[in-house]
Amino acid sequence: MAGLTLKQIKKAINEAVIAKYPEIPVMSNDVKEGFPRPSFFVQMEDVTADNRLYVSERSMTVRIYFFPKDRNKPNAEMLDKIDGLQEVFDLNIKVEDRSITINETNADTADGVLHFDFSFMYLESRLKEPTEPLMAEIEYGDGV
Repeated sequence: MAGLTLKQIKKAINEAVIAKYPEIPVMSNDVKEGFPRPSFFVQMEDVTADNRLYVSERSMTVRIYFFPKDRNKPNAEMLDKIDGLQEVFDLNIKVEDRSITINETNADTADGVLHFDFSFMYLESRLKEPTEPLMAEIEYGDGV
């Protein structure tokens, strides 16, 4: 079983935000001055992997930044986005053929920017699929 990649997880999160807010762009990692408002920015933080013999436990925090249209009057717009993001990331996020449980969501504002984050953990099998053909028959002595 191939494990989920960080790119697959981020893509699923971006797609969930875009599905809820198709009119608001989700910006790339290089958010600097001159980006359009309103806009979202998604960042993955505290990515950890605890590898064991048969399973790997991966955990991370996803932080979604929302830059409101009017940086001087952001309150109503940010409250709407908190409600919407809590609805989208309520219990789980679908990534490929998996459904990953979200532990908790948090929302905070700083400098007129909404910081919405959630954390999750999931397990991946470390068992490798056999690459060599399996033995079909074994002959011993006078027979099979």
